Amino acid sequence: MASPGPKVKICGITRPQDAGLAAAAGADAIGLNFVAGPRKITPAAAMAIIDALPEQVDTWALVDVRQGDVPPDLRDLVADQRITHAQAYGQLLPATLSRLSDYGLKTVAVRHVTGPEFVDQTKDWLDQCAPRRPDLLLLDAGGVKQLGGTGRTLNWSMIAEQRDAHRLNDWPPIVLAGGLTPYNVAQAADIVRPQWVDLSSGVETAPGIKDADKMMALIEAVRS
Repeated sequence: MASPGPKVKICGITRPQDAGLAAAAGADAIGLNFVAGPRKITPAAAMAIIDALPEQVDTWALVDVRQGDVPPDLRDLVADQRITHAQAYGQLLPATLSRLSDYGLKTVAVRHVTGPEFVDQTKDWLDQCAPRRPDLLLLDAGGVKQLGGTGRTLNWSMIAEQRDAHRLNDWPPIVLAGGLTPYNVAQAADIVRPQWVDLSSGVETAPGIKDADKMMALIEAVRS
């Protein structure tokens, strides 16, 4: 039987109607940006977006954890269990991982891929996190300041080579981001074999404005 493919997260949702379209297309999760950039939203806007989602669609919050915690203005959303995953930016310390987990959140650690050296760097960081490690590792393009939605792809073959050399064996499951579109996502998933794929700019007509046809094409490409 053919694999159903990785799960799909559509990130940078800014409008309730786009959340509804993402869910209707078959997305497994959406991402809400509380950090920076043209897709950043407020907690009040997030409430309206989450209300447009069916229960089976997870909600990931992009959060800055430089203070060691979820920002205060997001804690009501966390307490109400309206957020399922924390996609963490900043210095993700073991104590922070424990705190996020205690809130009932799955933790998603963002790692920027620059070259093969990122494998050793990530291994060292994971060792420092023990015994409380992140639930998922999100691999995004390195060398840029913008948090996601840059349209820059990773070196998928390099990641596959490191995996085939058994250097990723003890890693948490991978979320593949960075320059994915409905037209290259199947190839990327076939090479990297992530548990999740994460798209933002690749399914937009403008930053923060999602395209229904592109989201449908994305799901069809992944599921095929």
